[in-house]
Amino acid sequence: MRAFAQRENLAYRTLWSSDKYVSLALSALPSVPAETVKAVREAFLKMGDDPEGAKVLAASAEVLRQEAPLRFVASKDSEFDSMRKFYRTTLVKVELQ
Repeated sequence: MRAFAQRENLAYRTLWSSDKYVSLALSALPSVPAETVKAVREAFLKMGDDPEGAKVLAASAEVLRQEAPLRFVASKDSEFDSMRKFYRTTLVKVELQ
């Protein structure tokens, strides 16, 4: 919200803050073959190094009014703990795999 408010020149007051969540997390089902997961992961991580991928990221940054260049970065499993906690405690029933 902070970055969005700065981009849009909005003033707001924080009344409550949640745990931090990974932004635009990409994940795969356990049934997806490991070699496929690895190939897709590498494609996203190297997207900024590819001329066509860099164009897509630049266009995305423009739409989102973010500073270019946007990039995908690798995460650690522990960065998803807040999401796991949310799904364990939410009243909305979601089946975790």
